[in-house]
Amino acid sequence: MSVNTRYSFEEISKHPKELLWNAEPGQHTFSITLKGWDSHLGAALDSQVLLVTPNVSVLFQPPMGVTREITLRENCRYGQDDHLSWPQPYSPKRLHLGCIRKAPIDIWFQPLYSLPLRSHFEELNTCSAITGPGLWSHLKFAQFRGACDLVLRDIEKGTWNETHKSLICTYQTYIEMFLERIEGLPLVFERLKVSIAETQRLVLELQAFMDYVSIYQPRMIGASPRPPEDGQLAVRHLVGVFMMNHTVAQECFWAGIPVWLIYPLTSAPTIRIDALDEIQEPVPPFVALSKSRLRVRPVYIGSATDNDKYKAIEMYTRSHLTMANPFLSLVSVQAPSTPVPVKPSSTREHYEPYKCSNLSRRGKEKPSNKASWAKAMFEVMTHSHLAPLINTWKLRLQRVDATKERPPCHAMGFALPRPELFIMVQTDAKFRLMITLWLRLCMGLLACLNDASYQPQLHSHQTWRTILQIDWLEQSQGFSSSSRARGEQVQRDQVAAFLEGCQGKVTVKASVSDQRAQWRDKDSSSLSLEDIREILWELAEVNFCIEFQVLDQKLCGNESIRHQMLIGQCFPNGKANMLHCIPLGSANYGLAHSNWLEHAPYIFAMHRCMQQWNNCPSSLSLSSDQKGGYSESEVEVIEQEMAYFYAESFFMNFGREPIFPHNLTHTLDVTYVPEQQERAQAAHPGFYLDISQWEGS
Repeated sequence: MSVNTRYSFEEISKHPKELLWNAEPGQHTFSITLKGWDSHLGAALDSQVLLVTPNVSVLFQPPMGVTREITLRENCRYGQDDHLSWPQPYSPKRLHLGCIRKAPIDIWFQPLYSLPLRSHFEELNTCSAITGPGLWSHLKFAQFRGACDLVLRDIEKGTWNETHKSLICTYQTYIEMFLERIEGLPLVFERLKVSIAETQRLVLELQAFMDYVSIYQPRMIGASPRPPEDGQLAVRHLVGVFMMNHTVAQECFWAGIPVWLIYPLTSAPTIRIDALDEIQEPVPPFVALSKSRLRVRPVYIGSATDNDKYKAIEMYTRSHLTMANPFLSLVSVQAPSTPVPVKPSSTREHYEPYKCSNLSRRGKEKPSNKASWAKAMFEVMTHSHLAPLINTWKLRLQRVDATKERPPCHAMGFALPRPELFIMVQTDAKFRLMITLWLRLCMGLLACLNDASYQPQLHSHQTWRTILQIDWLEQSQGFSSSSRARGEQVQRDQVAAFLEGCQGKVTVKASVSDQRAQWRDKDSSSLSLEDIREILWELAEVNFCIEFQVLDQKLCGNESIRHQMLIGQCFPNGKANMLHCIPLGSANYGLAHSNWLEHAPYIFAMHRCMQQWNNCPSSLSLSSDQKGGYSESEVEVIEQEMAYFYAESFFMNFGREPIFPHNLTHTLDVTYVPEQQERAQAAHPGFYLDISQWEGS
């Protein structure tokens, strides 16, 4: 029998021991004489491939194929294609992924390997008309945070070059953002699981990178030999790597990284294999097979060896830190089209001149009640229930030419209702019912905005009015039981339309109309005037944060982590991924702070953002920066220019006035600790030094 016939797949299938032709006699257990190019175990994977390993006691099936569908599974991993669960093909740029710890080496790291249980999930606000959002148990979060901190503290123990520092800093930033999100944002249970799993991914990858740089890479290059007492078997808790590169395989062997070599089956006569074993397929408990309960698309389709696969996984991980954008579907503003030629006078308009609003019944132009030089202005509404607008922003809003024909687009709707909607009612009873229903809806609606995969639709002022006034129509007009049922169905349909894309994650209660609601543990029936102002202040602030972020995306489009953190610095909570989670205690901080030195950092953070926007005026450009500092009057001028530029830009891009920040006029009874602002001493007293102008330089 020839060698080729002897080592054919058909012969090996019948007589697998043929693969042991070069085995060292008597070596049925792991041999201490193995070299990096020898094999402890081996098996024929198929008619073309031989799979061997020099330092592991199990053969894992490599992920094969060029059209693999990488999809989230029920355990929030990617099955056989996830480097946290299963060895992956060698990637020269990501060799550290083979050093991921697939199991905890200490009980304190256990939270990095388990997902939350439903029993540890606390649903919020049982009075809400939208059920589902909640928070993780404080105790479980503390344990999880402690496990993450064990890894983060190792950063200070290592020696890193500039490239290492940059990557570690990126990991550190994203981990902190995820931890803030998990601790503070109401999430549906499945979305909480994914957020925790993605945090685990980042922490384990960071840990693997630091282990690779400090332990395994020095061993691979011979700078720090592996301790003899470790033997030749790979470190058991590492995931390992598949490869075809013999040189790197030997380096992994010396370092103790689990390695599986893929050979052509025709190479079998030249390879030493000491023992045979069955190839372990990707099945439980190693990987999960069933898909996630969340309705998600494949993250990537392609080969397991593609570098783009890892980029797609990284992009999906980071996408959880963004918020849903109701304005995402809007197209960029187009230049006004060429004027359409006037139609012939034989059209119907010639015979019906009274259809033209600017003409009388006889076809003559109506006299204008306004002077020709007067321009339209946005109306600023005042009411005892509304917190007043910040004065600088109010005055700049009123300077904008609000002529409806100016924007090259129709007026867009609202992500959430305008605060002014609540005061456009004639009776206090009607107002109270609207406030009650908003409190029953707000937590669920805001929680949905935490889901970046959810794309809510903008709704008109009238649509929000329909949702919030159904209760009043039922009571004031004495609806019959059947009419009341139809009214509730209309309301549920409206809410369900808003939540489209979140179905299966949140649920609209059978009875949306309910007289029970709470604000800060107080029943809605006993809300004071100050409570109502706080509710509407929060609504205005959330709208402002959302609108600022979407305008930034439209005019700038910078999605870098540095820019997102800069956006966070524009607001008192300082967290770009939590802009719609507004601490009540921050009401008179940020732009609303009475001390100009205290609100200056937020002014200059916005200044930095707007300098990257299209059509930024020269008064706000980089050339206008002052290295010596700014006086109070100069800061005020910058704020005025910013407020006008923002209002004008929003109107021209979205066709309506923006919702501006307010400040509360009463003292709050909540504890709030503002974030620390970095400052430097200006050259002259009474000046503010903007240190952000040197950041990144």
